[in-house]
Amino acid sequence: MCKQIERQHYSLEDIVKLYPLYYSQKRMDEWQSLFDERAIMVKVEKEKPVSCLSIIEGMPEQREYAAENKTFIEEWQNVEITQYGNIAVIKADYILTTDHEIRKGVDVLTLCSDCDGWLITNLTYEQKEFISM
Repeated sequence: MCKQIERQHYSLEDIVKLYPLYYSQKRMDEWQSLFDERAIMVKVEKEKPVSCLSIIEGMPEQREYAAENKTFIEEWQNVEITQYGNIAVIKADYILTTDHEIRKGVDVLTLCSDCDGWLITNLTYEQKEFISM
């Protein structure tokens, strides 16, 4: 039996729509609400150690990066959703455009569902291309 807690009930389709929307609109509290409070953010960079932070630890950097850019638009392309019962994986190619750069890469989200809907438990992302403007 599920313990009732107050939070949004997200479908996988909601996550696909809201993740880049909230991020682009710098609605960081709402963006963070898509994640389980124990979620992990994993940053993969070629020839660098893998970086793993909790969503709580990673949010200050996300907020700061958003605040220092007037232009801040993340778009998802080639989205794939694969569901395995109460576990799902969303893969999307991202393009993040800011004031002075464009970053392109891949986001892979692992999600789990309970009686209150889907939440992201892991975000793993890799930047594949960086364009300075």
